[in-house]
Amino acid sequence: MSSTQANTLTPGQSNVPFPVFGENITKLHNFVQTTVWFSLLFTLLFNLITNFHDTQYRIRETMPNFILFYQLIQIDQAFEVSWQKANVMSIAMQTLARLTFGIVSLPYFVNEPNTPIVTLTLMMFCLVESFRYAFYLIKQLGKEDTSLGRFLGIVRYNSFIICYPIGALGDWLVLWWARGPVYEAKLLSVEMPNTYNFTFRFGDLMAVMGISYFFVFPQIYLYLLQQRKRYFLSQREQKNSDKKDE
Repeated sequence: MSSTQANTLTPGQSNVPFPVFGENITKLHNFVQTTVWFSLLFTLLFNLITNFHDTQYRIRETMPNFILFYQLIQIDQAFEVSWQKANVMSIAMQTLARLTFGIVSLPYFVNEPNTPIVTLTLMMFCLVESFRYAFYLIKQLGKEDTSLGRFLGIVRYNSFIICYPIGALGDWLVLWWARGPVYEAKLLSVEMPNTYNFTFRFGDLMAVMGISYFFVFPQIYLYLLQQRKRYFLSQREQKNSDKKDE
């Protein structure tokens, strides 16, 4: 549609299709995210049960398809940033951190001596994201007051209390230790001399991101605690209202 055509529409006409389309996009996105995250969670649990040692210490070598799908689902999250109703800047920063972990830190992190840090971090992400997106999806379908909806809400607003700090710590450690190999590989680097007299090293950006974790994570965590408080308060109010109606 040209700008001339757009100007002939009334405000109501121009705004009606977008929310519906955006709602459908987010429903599809939440469905895909829920399906993939639960698949990743069950796959990881199965491999921990059947091949604990290798899965714990060598997950990148023993489960390459798992890592690939984890990376792809992070890329999908990046495409969905503009459709989020939350603060776009905050979501964009979180998405950049997750993309960096999946696409850069994870492949370049040298796990010597062998530690379970990568597997533990991925487990925390899988647990939190599975129930988070499932809860988002069931809310969009208007089923949040069902038994399933309440169960997902309880898990979603309790699991992050433990999973987020552990996941964030693992994310930060892998990011910080991967900087050396990233510097050596000159990944996404622009060095002098060049036409624009400009230099950039992705390892420097990773260092800035690592430092920013100490400021950004507490804010996100406190925000989630406030959300948790509001959710359970609304649940209690709903329960009291139902009792009065009986």
